[in-house]
Amino acid sequence: MAELADAHDSKSCAERLAGSTPAATTVTVTNLDIPLRAAPAQTAEGRAVWDSDDDKLTIGDGTSRKTFIDETKVGLKWEASDTTERTTTSGTDVTLSTMSGLSISTDRWILIVVNARKTTGAAAAAALGVRLNATDVVVTTAITSTTNQAERTTMQYLIPPRRGDVLYNGAWGSGQNSAGATVGALTIATALAATVTDVLIRGNGGGTNTLAIDEVQVFSYGTGA
Repeated sequence: MAELADAHDSKSCAERLAGSTPAATTVTVTNLDIPLRAAPAQTAEGRAVWDSDDDKLTIGDGTSRKTFIDETKVGLKWEASDTTERTTTSGTDVTLSTMSGLSISTDRWILIVVNARKTTGAAAAAALGVRLNATDVVVTTAITSTTNQAERTTMQYLIPPRRGDVLYNGAWGSGQNSAGATVGALTIATALAATVTDVLIRGNGGGTNTLAIDEVQVFSYGTGA
């Protein structure tokens, strides 16, 4: 009878366990040290090894391994955009677009792309410039012809790293104009050795023309692996 009772109790326990939902378990780890190798060669699925020679994390995928890199050091990173059309008829420089809350370190290149258009109204050129934080780093420069006609221009501004040891003395810019107008040479106002928190696009329509910008995109480039 005792053996039968034990069997009955065991069966009941097993049935209860089979039908139960285990409680969630939380494990707190203060430090997690993974293996170090100068030349990782693991292939087992999910096996992690730190590449101590190149300072990269590698994880096996079953046949080879994936290498993870610091995205802040390499590649193109999207930073901000303004996809609302902004217009002005001012003949003097005004701020058309402001993108704030950024944190672009001084060791990264900055690429800014701006689509712009000018309406008819006067024989005058429209102009664009770039302000970083509170500093005009690219003086407003003509991006259209002075002909009284509607034109479109796509501008790209490339600003080098802004560390104290490599303060730029110029910025590269190019524009594709619908009327074949030559985009003027860029003029650098002031070198900015600081983290960029704000990118502003400034410009003027040359008088009675309307200058409009749209689809402004800001990217940054890494400087090395």
